[in-house]
Amino acid sequence: MKTGFYPHLAADGIRKNKRIYFPYIIMCVVLIAMYYIVSFLQYTDTISDIVGVKTIRFTLNLGGWVLAVFSCVFLSYANAFLMRSRKKEFGLYNIFGMDKGNIGKVIERETAIVAVISICAGLVLGIACSKFAELGLVKIIGAESSYKLTVQPKAVCMTVAIYTVVFILQLLNSQRQINVSTAISLLRSENAGERPPKANATLGLCGVTLLALGYFISVTANFSSSRTLLAVAFIAVLLVIMGTYITMVSGSVLLCRILQKDKSYYYKPAHFVPVSSMAFRMKRNGAGLASICILITMVLVMISSTACLLYGTKFDFYVDNPREFTLDFVAPDPDTLNSSALSDLKAELLTVLEEKNASPKNSYGYRLVNVGVPGWERDLYFIPLEDYNAVMGTDFTLGPGQAFIFTFGNDYDDDNISMKGMEWEIKRNLEEFMYAGSRAMVVDKSTIAVIIPDFDEMTRTLVSLPEFNESVFASFDWVYNFDTSLKPEKQLDLYNDIRITLDDLCQEYGFVGLNSNSRENAGGGEFAMYGGIFFLGVVLSIVFVAGAVLIIYYKQLTEGFEDQPRFETMQKIGMTKNEIRKSINSQMLTVFFFPLLLAMVHLMFAFPLIQRLLLVFKLSNEPLFLRVTVIIGAFVAVLYVIVYRITSNTYYNLVSGIKKEEL
Repeated sequence: MKTGFYPHLAADGIRKNKRIYFPYIIMCVVLIAMYYIVSFLQYTDTISDIVGVKTIRFTLNLGGWVLAVFSCVFLSYANAFLMRSRKKEFGLYNIFGMDKGNIGKVIERETAIVAVISICAGLVLGIACSKFAELGLVKIIGAESSYKLTVQPKAVCMTVAIYTVVFILQLLNSQRQINVSTAISLLRSENAGERPPKANATLGLCGVTLLALGYFISVTANFSSSRTLLAVAFIAVLLVIMGTYITMVSGSVLLCRILQKDKSYYYKPAHFVPVSSMAFRMKRNGAGLASICILITMVLVMISSTACLLYGTKFDFYVDNPREFTLDFVAPDPDTLNSSALSDLKAELLTVLEEKNASPKNSYGYRLVNVGVPGWERDLYFIPLEDYNAVMGTDFTLGPGQAFIFTFGNDYDDDNISMKGMEWEIKRNLEEFMYAGSRAMVVDKSTIAVIIPDFDEMTRTLVSLPEFNESVFASFDWVYNFDTSLKPEKQLDLYNDIRITLDDLCQEYGFVGLNSNSRENAGGGEFAMYGGIFFLGVVLSIVFVAGAVLIIYYKQLTEGFEDQPRFETMQKIGMTKNEIRKSINSQMLTVFFFPLLLAMVHLMFAFPLIQRLLLVFKLSNEPLFLRVTVIIGAFVAVLYVIVYRITSNTYYNLVSGIKKEEL
C-alpha cells in the first residue's frame, strides 16, 4: 500500500467520527493537564522553603499516581465506547479485503494521532495553568509565590511517560477486541442490542443487603485506633460500591418492569419509548448510572472533608493560638508568680524583644495553676479574677468563696465546685475565656477553668496539703501572648533567636522552665499537610466530575444512536417534536436523577464515619462540616442538572432527526 495510506485513513476516521472523538480528546487533554500540574507542584522551588514541604510533596506524589490510575479507568471506559461505535466500520474494512493486521495498523495510527494531540495540548494547557495552580496552593497554605511562569522538565517527562503507557494500554485493548471478533460480528455490532434482563429479586436483595451493611458499619463504627478506623472505613466503602452497582442494575430493571405494568403510566407517548428502551439496556445502563453515583459521592466526600479539615483546623488553630507568640513560663512555686520577679521578668522580656526589632502588640499575660489528681474525672485550671478582667476587659467582682467557671464543651450543673477541702460557690458559667495559648492544645471536654478572687490563698493552701507532690500535682505558670508586625518567615527567625535568651531569663528570675511557641512554627507543617490534601481533593474532584460528564455524554450518545430508529418510527405514526421533548424529560426524571439522590443518601450515612475520621486529625467542628457538606451538595446538584440538560440536547438532536435545537 502507498506510504501515508494508513495515517490518511486514520485521520479520516477521526474526522468523520468527531462527535465521539472530540469529547474523548478533551477528556485526555484535561487529565494530562491535571497530571502535569500535580507533578509540577512536586518539583517547584516555590514551596521548597515552606514548613512541611516534604508532606506536601508526598501528598502530591501520591495524588499523581491516583490520578494516573483513574485516568486509565476513565479512558478505558471512553475507548470501549469508541470501539463499539467503530466496529461496523472496521467490519467493512475486513469485508473489502483488509485483514486484522491492516485494521490494527489503522487503529495504531488513530491512537498515535490522538495521543500526540492530547499530550501536546495537555502539556500546553498544564503549563499555562500551572502558575495559577501554584498561586492557589501557596494561598491555601499561607506561603508566598512569584508571578514568573516556569516549566519543570521532570514534570514534562513524567507526564509524557505515564500517558504514553496509558495510550499503549488502550491500543492493546482495542486490537484485542478486533482480533477476537469476526467480520460478521463487527458488522452486526450496532444492531446487537441487549436482551431484556430479568428482574432478579435475589440479586437485588443482595445489593440492598450490602448497602445496608456498609451503612451500618459507617454509622456504628467507633474505634479508638486510627488504623482500625481507617480499615473499617475502607471495608464500608467497598461494601457501598458493590451494593451500589448491584442495586442499580437489578433495581433499575425492577423499576422498568413495575412501570411497564402500570398501564396508566406506561401507555403514554412521553413514557412508552424511554421505559421500553431502558428495559432492553438496563445492564449497561445500570452500571453507567452506578458509576455516576460513585463519582458524585467521591466528589462530595472529598471536597467536604478536605475543606472542613483545612478550614476547621485553621479555625481551631487560631482559637488555640490567639497571638503569634505564646511564652509559658513555669514557676517552681506560687510565690514566684506573686513576687516582684514576675514584673522584672516582663520588663526584661520587653527589652529583649525591642532589641530584636519585635515590639509586642496586642499583648496580654495571666497566671494560672493547673491542678490534677489521679482518679479525678476533671482537670481544673485556676486563674485570678484580676488577670481575667485585665485580659477580657471586664470588671467582674466576686466575694470570698465565689467563682466563675468556663466549661470546654461539657456540662457542669452543680452549684459548687470543690477540691481537697476548698470549695467555691459558682456564680456564673462564663461564655468567653482567654485560651491558655499552648496549653489550649491539651484542653479537652473534661477541663474546667475556675476564675477565683482568692488566688493567692488558694495556692498557699494547695502547697500546704500533706499529699501535695505525691497524689496532688500542680503546675504554676505565667502565660504571655503577643503579636508582632513581622512577616511569617521573620516570625520563625525571631522564635529561633529568642529561645536561648529566654531560657537564660527563666533561670535568672527563678523560673524552672519555658514552653515557648510560635504560631508559624506550630501551624506551618500542619497547614502544609492539610492544604496539600485539600488542593489534591480539588484536583481529583475536577477529574471525577470530568469523568462523570464523559460517562453522561457517552451514555446520551449511545442511547441516542440506539433510540433513533424507534423515534423515527414513532414520528411516522404521529409522534411530535414536543412529545419527544416530554419523553426525554420523563426519562431524566425517571432514572437519571436517581444516581444524584443515591449519592446524597451515601453521603448522609457516611457523615458519622467521616466525622470520626476527622477526629483523628483533632477536628471536632461538626457545624462547619455540616455547612460545608450542604453547600458542596447543593453545588454538585446544580452542576449535575446543568450537565444533563446540555448533554440531553445531543440525545434530542439524534432521535428527532435535527441538527441543532435547544431543549
